[in-house]
This record gives sequence, C-alpha cells and structure tokens, in this order.
Amino acid sequence: MHSWRSYTIRELVGSPISGTRPAGGVSEDTEGVPSLGGENILSNGGVVYDGVKRITRAFFRSMPKGHLLPRDVLINKDGAQTGKVGIYDGRFDEAAVNEHLFILRSSNGVIDQRLLYYYLLSPAAQRDITRRITGSAQPGLNSQFVDACRVSIPTNDIEQQLIAEILTTIDDAIVHTEALIVKTQSIKAGLMNDLFTRGVTPEGKLRPPREEAPELYKQSPLGWVPKEWTSATFEELLARRVILDIQDGNHGELHPKREDFLPEGVPFLMAADLSGGAIDFDHCARITQKQYDGLRIGFATGGDILLSHKGSIGETALVPFDIHHVMLTPQVTYYRVRQGLQLVPDFLLYWMRNSFFQSRMKNLAAQSTRDYVGISAQKKLLGIVLPDPSEQEVICAMAASCQAKLDTEVGSLAKLQEIKRGLMPDLLTGRVRVPLPAEARETASA
Repeated sequence: MHSWRSYTIRELVGSPISGTRPAGGVSEDTEGVPSLGGENILSNGGVVYDGVKRITRAFFRSMPKGHLLPRDVLINKDGAQTGKVGIYDGRFDEAAVNEHLFILRSSNGVIDQRLLYYYLLSPAAQRDITRRITGSAQPGLNSQFVDACRVSIPTNDIEQQLIAEILTTIDDAIVHTEALIVKTQSIKAGLMNDLFTRGVTPEGKLRPPREEAPELYKQSPLGWVPKEWTSATFEELLARRVILDIQDGNHGELHPKREDFLPEGVPFLMAADLSGGAIDFDHCARITQKQYDGLRIGFATGGDILLSHKGSIGETALVPFDIHHVMLTPQVTYYRVRQGLQLVPDFLLYWMRNSFFQSRMKNLAAQSTRDYVGISAQKKLLGIVLPDPSEQEVICAMAASCQAKLDTEVGSLAKLQEIKRGLMPDLLTGRVRVPLPAEARETASA
C-alpha cells in the first residue's frame, strides 16, 4: 500500500512570496497588468476576478517578486479576511499580487498545487492558520506560519492528482450551479416585472410590451397597466372586504426577555425570522400556549401573508396552512385575504415580492424618521394591481414555475456543498483512499 508523509508547509513551498503595488495606488480603471489583493479572495475559498485592480506594465516588470503563475495558491496575510485562501486559475497572460497576499508555490514538486489549496481550505488547516494570526484591530499573518502548519499527503503523485481532480470537479459543479442560480434569478426578476406590468392573455402568453402595443395599456396610480386591470390601495380593499384584516404584531401586551423564550411552544416571529420567502421556524423564539391565550392582538394564522416593515424591510412569507397560530412582534404585519373574491392570496404574495412593491416599501421607510412603514402608511400609500382572478391564477402559476426551477438549483447547490464537506476530510486524511490505476499501483509497489 502506498504511503503518506507529513510535511510542514515550508518544506513544501519554501518561503511565502508577497508582492507590491505602486505608492500612488491603483484602480480597476487602470490599464495594465491585473494585480490581485485581499479583496479578491473569497471568504469560503476561491478567487473572484470582478473589478480586479491593475498596475502598469512597467511597474510589473520592475517587481522583483509577486508575479503569478497558474495554480499558485494565495493566502490573505492581513485584514478582515486574514487566512482565507484561493488558487489562481491562470486566466491572464500576466498577473501579480499586492503586499496583502502571499503566494504559496511548490518549491520541489512534492505536492500538487490543487491539493495544497484544498489542504489549506480544510477546517483543520484553517484552525492552524487562525492560531498564527496576531493582532485584533489589524489582524495579520506573518510568513512564519508555514513552519507551524503541517499536512500529511500521499507520496504517490497519481493519488495526489486523483484527490485534487475529484475535489476540483465538485468545485467546478458548484461554480456552474451558482452561475445557473444567478442566471435564473435574473430571468425570474425579468419575468416578475413582465407579469405585473403586462400580464398574460387568455392564451396564457405575455401581452406585447407597451412600446409595441400602446393601445393595450392605460395609466394607473401604480404605473402603466393593461386596460382590463384595476388597482386599489390596501385601505380600499379593506373597505370592500377583499382583504379582511391588516394588523401588525404585539404592542406592549407581551415583551418577554430573550432568556424567557422556550425551545417549543407557539412561534413568536420577528422580522429576522422572515427570509427568502420562508419562515425560520427552526430558530424562532417561542412562548407558552397560556401566554398566547391571554393576548388580544398581534397574532396570525395559517394562510396569512406576513410582511416585515421594520428591520429587514419588505421580507414576506406565507404562514403554512397547518400552522394554527403564531405571535408577531410589531416589526411584522399580517394580511388576511378573503378566499375566492377578487384577490388570489398567492397573487398578493408574489406582488409583494416584485421589485416595484419592494422599492416602494424601501422608499417609504427611508422617508420615515424611524425607518419603518407603519400600518397607516401601508394601508393608505401601498396598493396592488388587480387583473381578473383567472388571470391572477395564471400569473401565479408562471411565477411558481420559475420559483420551482430556482429552488431546484438552490437545492442542487446545497447537495454539492454537502458532498464537498463530507469528502474533503475523508480524502485529505486518507480515511477514504482513491483507487489507483493498475500501472500506478505497480509503480508504487516497485
């Protein structure tokens, strides 16, 4: 069986290499050679190249060290991201690092550079590196950390390459999925804007934009909308009993201290518990049933739509129908919609998530001296467009389909990240061995 051997980082890379930048500074507008700095290293590992700074070609050539080569491992030596690592993919013909990064480059070919990157990214290595960081106000990592950090690696080059390729393949899949998520989010944003400004025809297709068919549109208090649509403020919908109730959370009846909350009981929801269209029931505070039964206001039930109007302005969520009651803080408003009459509840939820409504919420909050949108302002100054209920249903179905695609991709990303978290310690410690090709096994045994 081929063996593993322990090394210090210095034994593998020699002395860390640092770079420099001109005294006058640089910017991303500067023409010349890309110069990576601490801002280019991601907190969870990797390198971001958007907005990379540049130095003049003359300055690059005058640098005695700090020139980048493909697969150089980079580690942040100071600042908020001290100890975070990345690997340079060689995308530029010429590139350098500034004085805030170290380059770690194998000096003897004993370790695959990609494997070195994954070792330094691992929780065990990050703990070792963190112990070597000095300073609190200005944390820093000096070059001696390479003497204190050790790694155990396969002595067989082929095994090193196979481990690195497995982890690189997973990382590539993660990057690809992240790009798909960004693309789908962009598509979703465009679709939501179209759905709530153009709507759909009886055939289920988007209406032509107003620029192409102005005769199909009219001006409304909420902007240009299809002629068939109406609009109303929430106060008007309350008066017509289309919306049954709009209330925010508890005002003074119950203010338990954080330490008084229970691990189980009736959910006590705050603005921070609403995120990404969902309610975080796993981590929310809870109160006893007796406390809840003594309250007269500030509660919601299954089917109610929640809207955060202070703190995380504009976050929304639907209370699941199997949840009988939740308690709300004054930061959160619930909207109770009458089923089957003029306004489809899901349509209200999607409307609240679109960019027009979100911008309106944030503008109203900015105009408030207390940076929030109170109940009175929500009723009088916020409203909704109202297509026919059948059109609302189609719009909801199209929005839900796009959201489902996004949810699938987010789920795929989470699975890939989980696989990577599980594989890294197994592969990097030799707990799980990578089978070698026959020729490699024969070479190792010889």
